[in-house]
Amino acid sequence: MNLENTVIIDSVVVSADTGKAISGQMRASYTAEKQGVLAKDKLWADGVRAEMLESGATQRDQVISFLIDGMPANIRTLARYTKEEAKQICLSEGQKATRREAKQRIGSQIRKYQNQLTKMAEAEAEAAKPTEEATEEVTEEVTEEVIEVKTPNQIMAGIVEGFLNDVREAEERANQVKITKTGQAFIDALSE
Repeated sequence: MNLENTVIIDSVVVSADTGKAISGQMRASYTAEKQGVLAKDKLWADGVRAEMLESGATQRDQVISFLIDGMPANIRTLARYTKEEAKQICLSEGQKATRREAKQRIGSQIRKYQNQLTKMAEAEAEAAKPTEEATEEVTEEVTEEVIEVKTPNQIMAGIVEGFLNDVREAEERANQVKITKTGQAFIDALSE
């Protein structure tokens, strides 16, 4: 390519109509994205899971019907025809192409829903794992605490016994023998 013959034009301006079309397309993409998230979340809330959108499932047929309802009126009719009906009616080549595109869009949207619902199920399962582990830990702790529950007499006996052990270990403590005998008598009384 010869750069000597190349002319750069900086005076081209995007028209207001083109700007409106671009803005409208962006707005439509945001709206479509929000509607997609809303639809996915509502499917999940209704209890629909990915496997319920497999061929032959009632829920799949319901979702397909709703998808067709969202199409332009002239395409809706074509999309509702079964293969047999489409053959009997003798659709034009243009109608066949439109119907084929509509069916492809429906199939694509069903697959998107299946993928999204699968991810949601995996996330839910993953979120449930730590809860189960935490529940097991809490159950173990509670079980251990229940086993270790002591009466006030047992608690006092443990305290006095600890004190007596300290007295016995002390080298020269005044009244060591009397304290030990009295403490042991006290422990015996608590144990009755």
